[in-house]
Amino acid sequence: MDARRRLGLLLPCLLVMAVGCGRYTIVFEVQEVINTDANNPNDDTTSKMLEVDIVCITPKDAEEHPGIVNETMRADAWFHARDTSDAKIGTISSKRIYALRRGNLGDKRDTKVGEPLLSGRDLPREHSRKIAVQIVHPKASAANARIVIYGRFHAGNAVSKVPPLVIDPPAWGKIIHIKVGRTNLIPASTE
Repeated sequence: MDARRRLGLLLPCLLVMAVGCGRYTIVFEVQEVINTDANNPNDDTTSKMLEVDIVCITPKDAEEHPGIVNETMRADAWFHARDTSDAKIGTISSKRIYALRRGNLGDKRDTKVGEPLLSGRDLPREHSRKIAVQIVHPKASAANARIVIYGRFHAGNAVSKVPPLVIDPPAWGKIIHIKVGRTNLIPASTE
């Protein structure tokens, strides 16, 4: 292989490393029953669809919003801020909030990438229990960059106070597997 061809193959990799951008696939694997009432998690009749926000946090965001990366801003506070367009999270670009939710594109300040997750038992037989979402983190290789995943789990008629799943963007693995259970999100693996 001549030097020009090698450089042509290597240049895109060098560019990604220099910019720090990371493309990831988040794979959600839903269990038989998900999002049951946190007050009675074994009651299958309380199962609901699960809306999810995937937030790409830059070092600047981490500095401005320490509660997000240190898990003190729980799902109830996050979704309240999202639903009311609260200025607390207004500095996070809508291009870095990827949402699995009801509604149309442009309804909310986010990038809608799919519908809410369903329990495995509620999926048509021909559908997989694994739902893949593509995201781009603009500063994935920077120190303090994070991928934060919030699930709108419920407790009665309110959003449960469940902490987010906070992930250091993997340097090499580009597929992140998440198990979705009755009351929480569980990191499974990275490949």
